[in-house]
Amino acid sequence: MWCSSTTHIRDDADDSKIVLLLLMLALIKKMIIITRRGIKMVMGMLMLLLLHLKMMMIMMMVMIMMMVVVMVVVVIMMMMMMMMIMILVMMMMMMMMMMMMMMMMMMMMMMMMMMMMMMMMMMIKYN
Repeated sequence: MWCSSTTHIRDDADDSKIVLLLLMLALIKKMIIITRRGIKMVMGMLMLLLLHLKMMMIMMMVMIMMMVVVMVVVVIMMMMMMMMIMILVMMMMMMMMMMMMMMMMMMMMMMMMMMMMMMMMMMIKYN
């Protein structure tokens, strides 16, 4: 008996909700003819109804969205970090290369100097 009565009440509630929604739609139609502010008001009312009906669903959606956003942010941060590390590595490599080049240049210069010195010595010796 209890179950049947509750189900009846539930059905009634559903009917009332449908009626409310229909009324809302009618109101929306009227408001569209009248003004946009009215539409906003009705939309707000509809939103409230939806919130009442699907609060948990919306909460779940929000939670999921937040999680997704957090994940995306984390991924982006990781990517940025990786990029930074890569850039740092590249910079280090470039620095090393530059150092190597400088060293090579220095070595070449030294060799040239040595050669020049040798040439000078030879010249002196010959003289």
